[in-house]
Amino acid sequence: MVFVYLMKKMTTKIKSWSLLWQFFGIGFEVIIPPLLGAWGGSYLDQKLAAGPYFLIGGIILGVLISALLVYRKIKTIKDN
Repeated sequence: MVFVYLMKKMTTKIKSWSLLWQFFGIGFEVIIPPLLGAWGGSYLDQKLAAGPYFLIGGIILGVLISALLVYRKIKTIKDN
């Protein structure tokens, strides 16, 4: 009886930590792709002397990738 109670309590804690880490991951998924896109775009602009076009394209691509990743993560959280 006590064992079952402790297992339920422990499972609840594990689920809450798992949910916390999933939301923490969303923060990274929002920040990292646009930063990588900006870095890659800036690098290409310097190498190809193309003006800010690759920088802007990299940021836009990063934001789109972030939106897709966050959508998938929220859908997964919502389904569970």
